[in-house]
Amino acid sequence: MTRLADIQAHVAGMQELSQIIGSMRAVANLRVQEALGALSSVRQYGAAMREALGQALSLTGAAQERRGGRPPEPAGAAAGRIVIVCTSELGFVGAFNEPLIEQAAQALTAADRLFILGSRGTAWAHERRLPVYWSRPMAAHLAGVPRAVQTLVEAVYGLIAHGRAGAAEVIYAGCRRGSAPVLTRRRLFPLQEAAAGPAPANPPLHYLPTPLLLERLTEAYIFALLTEAVTESIASENNARFLAMQAAHDNAARRLGELRQALALARQDEITTELLDLVTGAMALAPRRLPARQD
Repeated sequence: MTRLADIQAHVAGMQELSQIIGSMRAVANLRVQEALGALSSVRQYGAAMREALGQALSLTGAAQERRGGRPPEPAGAAAGRIVIVCTSELGFVGAFNEPLIEQAAQALTAADRLFILGSRGTAWAHERRLPVYWSRPMAAHLAGVPRAVQTLVEAVYGLIAHGRAGAAEVIYAGCRRGSAPVLTRRRLFPLQEAAAGPAPANPPLHYLPTPLLLERLTEAYIFALLTEAVTESIASENNARFLAMQAAHDNAARRLGELRQALALARQDEITTELLDLVTGAMALAPRRLPARQD
């Protein structure tokens, strides 16, 4: 293969790579918009669950006051914590997972249990030799969030309900469009954000015993908080992928420009070589003139 043909093959390959990078960048940007668009609805649902839980807690507090007692301590208060980390399932996200796992490593104690969503983060945690208690794949897109969160809630709430964990928190990457993610650490249990208010004058109508109502609302509220964390993590992951693809696209464009300059020079060199060959051949074929004889 000549130098010109070699450079032409490189240009064609770089153009194809640039198109692939552009497609990945467009998909990542679309998924960021979808996830951020869904966040407002998820937060509204969480606010509704928080209000309902506060009313249920006020009912429990009123019942305790009528009996002259104190509200019971949360089950498993002396047990360890559950530390949940939301990481990425797919690659091309730059240094997205490492800070999340490092933050979890700093937060863990011997009594804690590490839960990880995301295969990439799980692999990174194993590389750091962290004791991963539970791990599952992260949802690759928005439609997979409810199922992933439900699986996580069942595992988390199972430990809390049986007194094997006294607290739970989630670590995830908050999304900032066009910039690096913000590490976010949020407590899920015990529930501080849904503190009981004063007993309402008109208690809400419910058909379940108060302890069972409180248990189901707690599970629903934890589900809402984790859905928000996972949804924002997906937005942040795709934002990191968008930034990585943008940097790759810029590098590919720079490299393509260099190759095109080299291609132009190679073409000019080939044209010059062909002209020299023609001139040399013409000179070789031209009849030689004998020098004039002088008498």
